[in-house]
Amino acid sequence: MNRQPYEGVLANLDKVLTLCRDRGLDGDLSTSRFLDYRRCLERLIELSRRNAAGETITTEALAPDDQPLYLTALVESTEIGDTADYLGTCEPNSLRPKLRDVLRGPPLPMAEDKNSNQARNMMFELSLAAKLWSVGLPTHLGEHPDLWVEIGKRKLLIECKRPSDRRTVKDQIGPARKQLIRQLAREVPVECSPKFCSPGGA
Repeated sequence: MNRQPYEGVLANLDKVLTLCRDRGLDGDLSTSRFLDYRRCLERLIELSRRNAAGETITTEALAPDDQPLYLTALVESTEIGDTADYLGTCEPNSLRPKLRDVLRGPPLPMAEDKNSNQARNMMFELSLAAKLWSVGLPTHLGEHPDLWVEIGKRKLLIECKRPSDRRTVKDQIGPARKQLIRQLAREVPVECSPKFCSPGGA
């Protein structure tokens, strides 16, 4: 995750929100936590500018009860914003359901449960894909596997598991392994579309 000024975080978030609209997700976006995050960023930008102008900012400007939401807004807006360039190269039909999932979920991670954690699970998947793509690896979204990467003439299949607690990491390895074994057993050829194979769509 890159360190950025608030304005940069907001600009990158807006790139992803625009992409969501372009992919026909206006309805999902209208109730998304990312609109709450956007308002938090605008407030932080306002306070930062007032502080830079020499204005005294009181503690009431950002109440302690609001701080978890503002911190989450910064972290998750930065995370999704860092995927913007990669998402722009993805095949729309593969990307749309994943973006729809990401837009859902409660504003605070502590409020999620097994019925609402898919949003951040999917964000983990897209974030990993964007990181692999950013270092020059042709990276593709899928269902099973969640994503796959081209390394030379080989394909690396990846099943993403986001543990809710570090104590559950080992519990996630077995299911991921079984999913990958099933995928490999099918020996389904995965074709590469040149438009979506490398950074910048080259």
